[in-house]
Amino acid sequence: MKIRNIAAGCALLLAVSPAIAGDDKAATFDSGEPFSLGADITLGYDTEYVFRGASLGNDLLTTTVNLNTISLGDGMDLDLGAWYANTYDSAYTELDLFGGVTVDLGDASLSAGITYYTSGDGSLDNTVEPYVGIGTALGGLDVSLGYAYDTEIDGAYIAIGAGKSLELSDSITVDVSASLNYGDDYFGVEGFNNIDLRLGLPMALGDATLTPYIAGSIAVDDGDEAGLDDHIYGGVSLSISF
Repeated sequence: MKIRNIAAGCALLLAVSPAIAGDDKAATFDSGEPFSLGADITLGYDTEYVFRGASLGNDLLTTTVNLNTISLGDGMDLDLGAWYANTYDSAYTELDLFGGVTVDLGDASLSAGITYYTSGDGSLDNTVEPYVGIGTALGGLDVSLGYAYDTEIDGAYIAIGAGKSLELSDSITVDVSASLNYGDDYFGVEGFNNIDLRLGLPMALGDATLTPYIAGSIAVDDGDEAGLDDHIYGGVSLSISF
């Protein structure tokens, strides 16, 4: 993963569903020229929709349209996208609109942006969530720190993440990642919320990438006391780049 993409990946982890953050579709088109444009469309299936340690339903179907990246030149990129999801068992639907800027700082990357969340059945309040993230390479790992603020509940969600990618061949990669997540007055959590673990296997198929994965969420400390459960789930996504 390029240095300038690490913070963006952390920002997605914070601000959008793990269904987006988990596959490596954030790999960025970059011609080095200002105002160049890359895009991808991703279709995904997840056995369970687990968001920040909470389960919102089973059999999640997702569609993502992501303009990644609009290169503004001088190491600055603009990312815009939309994520739509519905769960088969509960008929829950959700639309997330997100946008942000990532800046290459050389040995690190900095990102900032905003996400708008809305659910089709009104079961969750619509909210706007600004976020910031920073990432770098340390000890052979991609490490990141991100902060997202939910304006509806006046609470924050903070993630410390680490990941590693290993190339098995020219077309197959193993991605391993983990994050320790903290809630600051976030839905009754005032302390450590959960640990996310993920193992993905991106497989390049020409201009497409097929990514099966398995993941887990472990409730810890205040998250456990607030009623979060442990979850093991998996899925697959197909991303096509343009």
